[in-house]
Amino acid sequence: MASTAARVVARAGFCLLALMTALSATARPPAGAFGVPQQSEVTLSPSGQMLAWREFDASGTRVVVMDLATRTVVHSSQLGSKIGLRHLSWAGDDTLLLRVSELQPPTVSNGYSDGPVIQTLAMSLPGGSTCALPGANELAWDIGTPHTVIISMSFITIPGDVVSVSVHGLPGTGDKTDAAATTELLAVDTHTCKSRAIGLGDRHTVAWAVDAHGSPIARAEWTKREKRWSILVRQAGGEWSQAYEHISRDEGTGGEIAGVGIGTGGASVLAMLTGGSGHLHLWSTADGPDSKALPAASSDVLGLYFSHRSGQPLGAWVAGASRHVVWFDQAAQVRYESLARLFPGREVTVYDHSTDGKEVLAEVQGPENPPVYYLVNFATHRADIAGEAYPQLAKVPLGEVTHIRYATAGGRPVEANLFLPPGKVAKGLPLIVLAPGGPEGNDPLRFDWLAQFLATRGYAILRPEVLHSEFIGVYTPRHSIVRWGGTSQHYATDEVEALIKQGVVDPKRVCIAGIGYGGYAALAGVAFTPSLYACAISIDGISDLAAFRNFAYQQTGFRTLHGMGPEYDYWKAELGTDPDAKLLAESPVGAAGRITAPVLLMHLSHDAEIPLAQTRAMNRALRKLGKPVTFVKVAGVTPDLSGGARRTAVLRNLEQFLAGVLH
Repeated sequence: MASTAARVVARAGFCLLALMTALSATARPPAGAFGVPQQSEVTLSPSGQMLAWREFDASGTRVVVMDLATRTVVHSSQLGSKIGLRHLSWAGDDTLLLRVSELQPPTVSNGYSDGPVIQTLAMSLPGGSTCALPGANELAWDIGTPHTVIISMSFITIPGDVVSVSVHGLPGTGDKTDAAATTELLAVDTHTCKSRAIGLGDRHTVAWAVDAHGSPIARAEWTKREKRWSILVRQAGGEWSQAYEHISRDEGTGGEIAGVGIGTGGASVLAMLTGGSGHLHLWSTADGPDSKALPAASSDVLGLYFSHRSGQPLGAWVAGASRHVVWFDQAAQVRYESLARLFPGREVTVYDHSTDGKEVLAEVQGPENPPVYYLVNFATHRADIAGEAYPQLAKVPLGEVTHIRYATAGGRPVEANLFLPPGKVAKGLPLIVLAPGGPEGNDPLRFDWLAQFLATRGYAILRPEVLHSEFIGVYTPRHSIVRWGGTSQHYATDEVEALIKQGVVDPKRVCIAGIGYGGYAALAGVAFTPSLYACAISIDGISDLAAFRNFAYQQTGFRTLHGMGPEYDYWKAELGTDPDAKLLAESPVGAAGRITAPVLLMHLSHDAEIPLAQTRAMNRALRKLGKPVTFVKVAGVTPDLSGGARRTAVLRNLEQFLAGVLH
């Protein structure tokens, strides 16, 4: 994109926005057109004068900065081949914060990586010199003070060693008796990355809230031994007093502070909390210790909507008939609703806005519309296209999407997107069931690159979603239709049979595919309902639930020591802790003998979440029984499908396999 800066910001009036959706017939787009987004992490500087983004092309990944007044690129930095950019934001007009990760090679003993090294870099502009902020910070607050950001750090002293970790939003060391710990709030100079302490907590401190000047005014604490969550508020004299307390009496999640921040105008402290039932509600100091900030939707809060730059909560996501935001900040609400009216039926995400609120940067997308970044000026009533995630798809006919709702045999409601291939009559089509990637489901309003790729290849796609209102808490599914084991493979059966009965789908050409949990569901589907599916595709799938349970416990063990009980408790509730005959029976690796259809197994070589051993075990089991199986290990340096070469390789293997079995 740096080489074509002149077209990055294309002038367009609001009245012309409808013309941007016009499509012209072109040849079938190549797999690479659906690869990693060529432009992402677009961010607007506080003055509204500078635009920065992550750019990907054949040469790799770059960070690009443009001066909007002159429409010229003022900086472009190439990232190393082993460096992944996770997040990009501004700290003032002359500093970019780059959240990056460097993947470590897998260990010889277990075949999976111990995880990437993560840090935040402060890049000074226009020269591009960088320094690393202390620790692996999840978040740095921009408080408007030149060259200054606020971070939180926990310093853990173990006999003979000192370890420092970031703890914003994550519980601290709990009651570990062989370690001393202090938690500090630090002000960091973004030019030198030198820091000074501005707040002191203890080993129980898990999160901070700061005011507009960067001063700490509240902190959240977790006392592991007593299972007590509390919020402390700083008084005028500097003393800390307890404003909220919750003692968990459950073995499960029981109670958790999932987020903390300052209310509108700094008048209150807000915290997102889980109670003993796992329900999330929002609590505010302004309403007293026993009241909730959102009484009407207190049982269905999904998360806080934070400012991209300052880290302050602007609203809360709540569930219901559809996911929506209840706003605390009226200016933020006006900005969002003004943009949403321009793009009905699409998902609008406000990324940034200038300090004066006149310019807003938003991402707009839909199931049939790849993400486009708009720079909107409310003073001039004009919108500029600031970039496109998939520019090669701008004028390509994509799959036609219909949102449907049906019920499982047990009566559970399921929502789904049905993609029909462009230009095809809805009759006798081959069908791919795309299993949800996990219990959190997928957002039906977002662009689905995988489903659209398959639709352009002539396949109908059924993408079941999980209703947002069916879930509470981060790791606590409620009444979920998508679970590990059990009847998880049946959530799509009824709708597939309905589409066959309607004549839309050819009953002999139905395949099931998925990534992660979806890979497990695909293998379970072809193993436990073999008469329905003509093939299965598992990408980074799980085949042995008992082995994966052991892996999950190993991965969460250290984090649980530091208080991340909910993740551990989720796996305990889902998969248990002891050998279980039912769990073994629901593992696809143990049911390989029941599989008769061709299976494609793909696994990323550097997957830190699901070990390669899971796919290798399934491959060995199928090959030993003489079953038709294809195994592909996809190499690369990124730990997921965010790498362009990796995603493209996966798509090409998908296309080749499906052409051979669903012809």
